[in-house]
Amino acid sequence: MTTILIVSGSPSPTSPTGVLLDHVRALLTGHEVHTLTVRDLPTVALLSGDLLDASVRHAMELVDRADGIVVASPVYRAAYSGLVQSFL
Repeated sequence: MTTILIVSGSPSPTSPTGVLLDHVRALLTGHEVHTLTVRDLPTVALLSGDLLDASVRHAMELVDRADGIVVASPVYRAAYSGLVQSFL
């Protein structure tokens, strides 16, 4: 079975990005789908790339195990969110 990781870069839990990802998740039936919400990661650990932090380490493991990754982010001034920029 194919493993897909959905990465949400939205700073808000109720956003158009979340609606989009719900639709994508529904289209991926038959696959193992995991969701990573970047806003839930600890800010300091994320910005410093602290792989000793359990949440950041788990996020990196999800990326490593995924066969495919869907990244969604709102666009601010022609760029994706700072959350996604920090994660990537």
